[in-house]
Amino acid sequence: MSLVPKIDCGDEKESAVQLTFAARVSLRVPTSREEPLLRKWLQASRAERYRTSPTLGNGRSSTPSEQLVWRIVWVESEPVGYVRWRPVDPAWLRTTVLGGSVPANALEIDVFIGNYERRGLGIGTEAIVRLLHLIREIHGSRCVMARSSVHDLASRRAHEKAGLREHYFYEDPGLGPAVAMIHFGQADRG
Repeated sequence: MSLVPKIDCGDEKESAVQLTFAARVSLRVPTSREEPLLRKWLQASRAERYRTSPTLGNGRSSTPSEQLVWRIVWVESEPVGYVRWRPVDPAWLRTTVLGGSVPANALEIDVFIGNYERRGLGIGTEAIVRLLHLIREIHGSRCVMARSSVHDLASRRAHEKAGLREHYFYEDPGLGPAVAMIHFGQADRG
């Protein structure tokens, strides 16, 4: 499988560069070696609601009530970002029109490519696809949700390419105008 991003050549024509990151992207449990890098990425991350101090080694948050699980996104031998997931906050869900359409056992995901040189190459999309497969392996078929700023078009496109669909626009205290994107557990991509 390969990902083909569009590149603006500056002359109204678009060309494609064939990339084969899909086979080289993997998700790994964080170790103490990635701790400084993970902390750097967390400081750069735009999503205030997720900032926690992770316990590395087992890939789980240091705050048990959060039930936040982490993986490092690798491309070959290089760590380039992180993914994480946790149960959707039921209090937040009750305040939205999604309350009746999202199962109580739904999971919320977050993806961040911290290596700026690796952005825009389809790695985030592939990380989301691999995360959906991992969640299916661990939890079975589950409804998965992601939240994104409406202005973060790259994030929205990556989630859409991975099979999530925009379902609810709202005002998020940390993100401003935001969108909730949902994947209802079917395997949209191989």
